[in-house]
Amino acid sequence: RGGGGGGGNVLRGRLLIVKSFLGKTAQDFKSIDTMIPLSKLYKDGRPQPAALETPPIPGDNSAFSSSLPADVDAVFRSKSGDMKQRLWYIYNRQLVLPEYIVDFQYTVAAGAPLAAAA
Repeated sequence: RGGGGGGGNVLRGRLLIVKSFLGKTAQDFKSIDTMIPLSKLYKDGRPQPAALETPPIPGDNSAFSSSLPADVDAVFRSKSGDMKQRLWYIYNRQLVLPEYIVDFQYTVAAGAPLAAAA
């Protein structure tokens, strides 16, 4: 099952695609940081989810989300410079409906940063 040859490593994964009703929404004005260095995202070839941004929590006392109402169902952040791209955080689980499960595999070149994870 190796893939396209060339000495690459095969990585497999599973992706859950969902449909969501957003309900009552609010904007968190902290922008999405797109310039996170690879050294923070990966350690020893493994993804580090903790390096990603902390989600805003409605009603907590942090500086960036204290202005969010406690009764919101979803909060979004926009990418600085492109307001069409948004990162959504949905807090009401009943508003998220699973649609598809996708199993996938892809080949990583031997010298690529993710090759160690394969």
